[in-house]
Amino acid sequence: MQPHDAAAKAGRLHNHLLNASRDTANGVYTLPGLMAGMLEGDGWREMIRPKDGKVFTHSTIAEWVLGEPWGGLNFKSWDMLYVILQRTEDGQGVMTRLHELGAPVNGLAADTPKIGPAAGPGRGNKKVDNVNLLGGGNSANYIVGRLKRDRPDLADQVIKGQLSAHAAAVAAGFRDKTVQVGKDPQKAASAIITARGLTYARDLAAAILAWEEG
Repeated sequence: MQPHDAAAKAGRLHNHLLNASRDTANGVYTLPGLMAGMLEGDGWREMIRPKDGKVFTHSTIAEWVLGEPWGGLNFKSWDMLYVILQRTEDGQGVMTRLHELGAPVNGLAADTPKIGPAAGPGRGNKKVDNVNLLGGGNSANYIVGRLKRDRPDLADQVIKGQLSAHAAAVAAGFRDKTVQVGKDPQKAASAIITARGLTYARDLAAAILAWEEG
């Protein structure tokens, strides 16, 4: 198969994947097989959009999975994808391949950022704090990095998947327990599900599927 033909085929497959990722009821059955096809042929690296022939390329697996559509699958977090993949044997195989390509385990990157010492006397004059240096203190990776410094016991539980990053941050005392809904309920709901961890997300997805099928 010529490179152009392979990219065109990948584009058609990617279109099906986008549809599957938006379909809560059927995505759990169709998405793993479609994703396996993309990973097997490395189609995720280069694809051509069927409707206009535009080429999309990705250098990392995260760009494809978490990137905005059309070229990305637009998953809000790795955990959201893992909830679907863990439900089937094929999906678990896809997860293994994703990890080989650099996807994080349990939704967290293996290399969490190193957080500097807590501020003490004479340190209040620094112009940029640790949160701003890392682009914000709300990411799971930042939270784990801070926990490694201040509460290694909680950091270990998060890394092992025994506790969500949000719950650990609340327990450590540097994050408020509440989540503001604001003007975007969908974004707030996604934040709540992600914060409560993979087990909660998996149980919620199962409950939604059961309700839709029942």
